[in-house]
Amino acid sequence: MFCLSDRKNDPIEKFPNCSVPQTLIDSNDRAQFERLQQLRGFQDADIKTRVDALWATDTEQLNKSGQIAHYKQKMTPRYRKQGHPLAGRLCFENTCAKCHSLFGEGGNVGPDLTGSGRKNLDYLLSNLVDPSAVIDPAYCLTHILTHDGQLLSGFLVQQGDTFATLQTQNAQIRLRMKDIDEIYTSGKSMMPDGMLQNYSDEQVRDLLVYLRSSAQVPLGDRAN
Repeated sequence: MFCLSDRKNDPIEKFPNCSVPQTLIDSNDRAQFERLQQLRGFQDADIKTRVDALWATDTEQLNKSGQIAHYKQKMTPRYRKQGHPLAGRLCFENTCAKCHSLFGEGGNVGPDLTGSGRKNLDYLLSNLVDPSAVIDPAYCLTHILTHDGQLLSGFLVQQGDTFATLQTQNAQIRLRMKDIDEIYTSGKSMMPDGMLQNYSDEQVRDLLVYLRSSAQVPLGDRAN
């Protein structure tokens, strides 16, 4: 959640408590990366201009097609056989389980992955590298700006004449419609871009091995 101050009077300098960084962002800085991704969905031309100056388009900044090609070449059957499912599960729990569940364990913010096409390596890589390429409309990222300057992001669970309910990564929030200034649903996934950029090839391999598992990997099965 952001605090947007004096939005009407000063559209450029609106972020006293959560300012837009002044240099090109490091996509390995998860907090900064996700903060700018949230700002990117905000419908304000001045903010968009500032964010775009710091963060180039997805194709230029993240080079998604290049990442996918790299992993497809690297993740051969022989290389994947060297992977450790337990290490992959721990990686999943540290990054994915907050929103997704697998084998009945994890969060319920995003889709349950147990029945997805996770056996398909191309499907997994595409969704991990470019989560917004193909997205269920129910999980599109929605931004809500309140009259007191709060900017919340999540997916819209319910919207009526009196209340709107937003599911964020941390909680389900119920807001009165009279307190809302703007609701905007983007074509972006709640899952941030660049998830794999923090990981080594070995960690990506282990995560893929776990995601393609036929059953839950016991925590007691420690990798050597």
